[in-house]
Amino acid sequence: MLVTFVIGTGLYYVFTTPLSIVGTEVPEIAVLGEPRNASKGIEDETPALVDGDLSRDRPSSMWLIPDEFKGMPEVWTVSVSGHEHEGKVQWKAVVLTSHPNGEANETDDFSAESTSSNDDRLSFTTKTQRRIRYQLDGQFQPGSQFSDGEKVFKGTMKKFVNGKLKSQFTDYFRYKEEHCWH
Repeated sequence: MLVTFVIGTGLYYVFTTPLSIVGTEVPEIAVLGEPRNASKGIEDETPALVDGDLSRDRPSSMWLIPDEFKGMPEVWTVSVSGHEHEGKVQWKAVVLTSHPNGEANETDDFSAESTSSNDDRLSFTTKTQRRIRYQLDGQFQPGSQFSDGEKVFKGTMKKFVNGKLKSQFTDYFRYKEEHCWH
């Protein structure tokens, strides 16, 4: 019995002692600065949707932020990105959310399920999560230079709960260069 106790105690310390990792970078914890919150891996999770020609002198990715997401306090920002593939622009869009305490809501995936673009217009509808989905429909403003904080997009954003319109607002959305938040 004493031998079993000694062997068990030794094995416990072998398997519970923290390992020292030399030369390996430890990822930083995401600190959410501007917009307001976040969701999960946009690049890998959002389906590419081939459509229109919104590439004219626009950044390939951006956050669109109104003065306030009226009636949608959980929304942090809208992320839009596009890249050219076989002569067409593939657009990805996602509504990023947060918990009430301001931390990223990693479980939400409000990525675009459908999108359309034509000239300066862009619209999308997100996947439904927890019976909630979002829609954004609007137009990039002519002559926009896409400088930080410039109002570059005017659109109507809608929030649906159980398929019913819960809230909506129309506003100008400011441009913010998209940064890695995860």
